[in-house]
Amino acid sequence: TVFWIGRLEAEKNPKGAIDVFARVVREFPGAGLIIAGEGSQHQELLAYARNVGLASQVVLTGYRPDAPSLCKSADVSLVTSWAESWGASIVEALAVGCCVVAPDVGVAREAGAIVAGRDQLADAVIQVLKSGTRGQLKINVLGHDEWVKRWRDTLINTQIPT
Repeated sequence: TVFWIGRLEAEKNPKGAIDVFARVVREFPGAGLIIAGEGSQHQELLAYARNVGLASQVVLTGYRPDAPSLCKSADVSLVTSWAESWGASIVEALAVGCCVVAPDVGVAREAGAIVAGRDQLADAVIQVLKSGTRGQLKINVLGHDEWVKRWRDTLINTQIPT
């Protein structure tokens, strides 16, 4: 199972996930692609999957509050965004042990994703599926309580000019 999560908008390139998946299916005919998220391209993506003969293997779930569980059970999480300011979905996938294949966007490289050129994403996904590689988060991320404490400390210790 290949997992993709994000806004279904051009900058996130969800159509690119279907293109990558089309190459993966040649090697793994029984594979499936789960696309979680909402956005203006929903209907376009359904039509595109149908047009390339993958309608039965591509599932668009819409918004899923249980996305981390879906990701955890997937074999690989695929990122196709043209750019990421940070890349929360990358960190979240790695944090639950799901291997991430991504272009060099946001925190992908530092976080521990397998970084590949856009034309090599399918090959990288296929390699992960063959090897069974699991993901491992390589950066420290603050937990909720520590984040709140640091934010509170910042506010208390910040002098606002009058």
